[in-house]
Amino acid sequence: MSVTAGHIGNIVTWCGAIEMLINEQIKHHSLDELLANEFLKTSLHRRADILKKLLTRERRDLSPDYIKNLITNIKILGNERNIIAHNPLLSDNQDGSDMKISYFKNDDECEYKIDDINRVMELSIEVLREMNELNENIFHYNEKTT
Repeated sequence: MSVTAGHIGNIVTWCGAIEMLINEQIKHHSLDELLANEFLKTSLHRRADILKKLLTRERRDLSPDYIKNLITNIKILGNERNIIAHNPLLSDNQDGSDMKISYFKNDDECEYKIDDINRVMELSIEVLREMNELNENIFHYNEKTT
């Protein structure tokens, strides 16, 4: 099996959903709507850092390790998504088989093959599930604390 446009599409779509859920968390937990809207214009890494601070302050039911791991995974996923979304899908074979994503890192040619893509897809699903659970629990957590 090789990398397909469908794999790339899934990763980009799931990452877009994750970003939307991150934005919802920032808007919900921010004390200032104006600042929250400005934060939403920043990079994913910056929004992840803001989310970490907000979750640490507002969600005492979440362990520091859980928050740290979630934010680390968001940042890793953001980096991987950028590589996948912004580099060509190529094959060394004339028949187009064994497709891979080719990119350069520190002047070295690198590639993402299907095993790499599957790993990123699994991470995407895990982070999407965790962010979805956080968003589902926004209202339940507020009910408990008020």
